[in-house]
Amino acid sequence: MVFFVQQTAEIPSVDPSIDWRRLPEDKKLWRSEVEKEVISANAKGIPCIVQAFHNKANKLVALWTGLWAMPGSIYKAYGVGYRGVTYRPRNPLPYWSWGIRKVIVNSAACGKLLSRQYGISSKIELVYNSLPEGRNIPHRSPEDVRRELGLSANSVVYGTVTSRKADKGNDVLLKSFSKIQSPDKKLLLVGLKERDWLPMCRELGIADQVHFVSYAEHVADYLQLMDCFVFAGRKGDSTPNALLEAMSVGVACVGTSIGGVPEVLANCGTVVPINGVNEMAEAMQHLHDDPVLRKSMATACLEKSYDFTEENRAERIERIYYEVAGSRVSPAYIRACEFDRSRA
Repeated sequence: MVFFVQQTAEIPSVDPSIDWRRLPEDKKLWRSEVEKEVISANAKGIPCIVQAFHNKANKLVALWTGLWAMPGSIYKAYGVGYRGVTYRPRNPLPYWSWGIRKVIVNSAACGKLLSRQYGISSKIELVYNSLPEGRNIPHRSPEDVRRELGLSANSVVYGTVTSRKADKGNDVLLKSFSKIQSPDKKLLLVGLKERDWLPMCRELGIADQVHFVSYAEHVADYLQLMDCFVFAGRKGDSTPNALLEAMSVGVACVGTSIGGVPEVLANCGTVVPINGVNEMAEAMQHLHDDPVLRKSMATACLEKSYDFTEENRAERIERIYYEVAGSRVSPAYIRACEFDRSRA
């Protein structure tokens, strides 16, 4: 298995044991680099799967595999696309390309959007995101983290892992939190800088109840303190990894009805309308007032998180590759698939 990345990509440092191949600086040479791997595999009687992992890579893989599928081509390779957001692509051609045999999506909502817009339901394959092994294991004790933040053990802690982008709905979360009736409520915002949000917190009268962690190397250290995780996104997210991480730690979860969030939280969490300040506040208040419900929801979220393992994802993708390459090909061949991980 080969993963192609740009010259400046940092992802190879995550796992040096993987066969990473850095593409030339000249983008005009990228196709020939991938074709070398296709030829090498074909010479051994092995068909190749070229998988795109990002939007711009989808365009390249659609073009290349379309050309390879032309009569007289010496290359035997099949394209698989990927889509992980729930807004309409501006360019439908990668999804219509005859070189792209399947398009992997990470939520049914994303698949429905592509099918409805471009009529490619037969190409859509659902594969949910997975959590890397150990991602949900804290590296510090709850007591140490509480001491760092100045939180008492009696506080009811709401929290999220987010960024400053407007699509993340941080303003909605702050407004909802301000409506909760409780003297012991706390809000933990991981990924935000205090200077950017303190004025709004002061305006809402919650400045002394909100704690900021601008960067966390080990997110689970902070997730373990939360009694309720709130995902307040309002656009684009298909299957938020932050939500999956919270579930895997065993935290009760509330999320907006965006993308695949209702699928992820089905039968385990609470889903509220996008931008629904009052509805979100009501759900948060309910969990505050009912510790038994909070505990049972946390257990249900933890159990649901077992569906999002790396093993499940790998098995599902391998079956897709096997189907694309053809039932006459042995599984041993499919394990020699090629990938395109470029962010062209």
